Amino acid sequence: MTTSTNGRPPPAEPRILPGCTTLPPMTPRPPIEPSDDHAECKAIKASKAKGKAGDRFRLLNAFVDFTLADLDRGELAVWLVLYRDSRDGVAQVSQVAIARRIGITDRAVRKAIGRLADKGLVKVVRQGRIGKGASAYRIRAIPPEQLRNQLVPAIAGTFESFTAEPIGSSSP
Repeated sequence: MTTSTNGRPPPAEPRILPGCTTLPPMTPRPPIEPSDDHAECKAIKASKAKGKAGDRFRLLNAFVDFTLADLDRGELAVWLVLYRDSRDGVAQVSQVAIARRIGITDRAVRKAIGRLADKGLVKVVRQGRIGKGASAYRIRAIPPEQLRNQLVPAIAGTFESFTAEPIGSSSP
């Protein structure tokens, strides 16, 4: 008797359900003619996709592009849990719940939140207490000082190239 790679004997015969020996015929479906209603549905779906979901993806993309490389594992995991739980940029969740979901201690979560707050990525909106509910955190994708120091000068530099001479000055 031969055995398979998992140590069990191979099955004697493949089991086929009754009535499943032949497949149904494959006939192509007729093409759907686009109508005005179909175009309206597509436009409505596209506008909804660009709303809150689009904003969430913009926030996540900015975080990955500008901030991710500067964080350690704990900070990254805490920020991602807060991002996942956020509604309109504010996450309301307890530190114990964050710790349980990430697999670290609640003390490590407190330290990571403190470091994220120092970096400007998290702001404690409301400190949670027993009987008062969980803490609330406002999350940011890019620290404010990074916006001031790197992005604003870069944007300003692009506009300076368009205004080579002041408006209203003309040379004869």
